[in-house]
Amino acid sequence: MNTLSRDFVTVDMRGLKAALVARAQADRVSVSVLVRGAMARDLGMAAGGKPHPVDTAVPIASHATSVKLSIRMTRDEARRLAAGARAAGLSRGAYLAGLIANVPVLSAGGGRAEHIATLVASNAELS
Repeated sequence: MNTLSRDFVTVDMRGLKAALVARAQADRVSVSVLVRGAMARDLGMAAGGKPHPVDTAVPIASHATSVKLSIRMTRDEARRLAAGARAAGLSRGAYLAGLIANVPVLSAGGGRAEHIATLVASNAELS
């Protein structure tokens, strides 16, 4: 039984829909996850920035460079994938793509903050 409470709001985007959908696709999340995160930040809700794990399963709008992939994993592997994606602040798809691309901060188990720190350090070294 699904006990997740859902609250729906309809909003007139007044010309912002295309940019919103494009941003959600670029971030590899659903529009709902993106809007909830923005609203939580705007309302000053500290814990609101992280979507509920169920939210990341919402399919995003398809575009030419993306394909849907179905994989079989053990329950423990799926749990670890979801936990790693949450810790990195990424969708499961973006996290998995980063692991496949051998992004060092993801392979080492780091999160978004560590990734940014590594990038800043690398840029400082280059400059």
